[in-house]
Amino acid sequence: MKLHSCTIVLKNHHVLTLDSVEQSLGVLEQYSQNHIEKVTIDALDGQQLHSYQLSFEESLESLMNL
Repeated sequence: MKLHSCTIVLKNHHVLTLDSVEQSLGVLEQYSQNHIEKVTIDALDGQQLHSYQLSFEESLESLMNL
């Protein structure tokens, strides 16, 4: 799987859409779990785009595996 985009919705309703694993991990670390409402990861498997809404911890783990 390859990251297509990572959308992070902050509790103040700001939406950040990132297209790299490094940027996404940096934003997650910067804002921490207390300031993040939800994380959606869109990943390509070579043919199809898959969308995943994950918890903060799951999103960190998933991004590190991409």
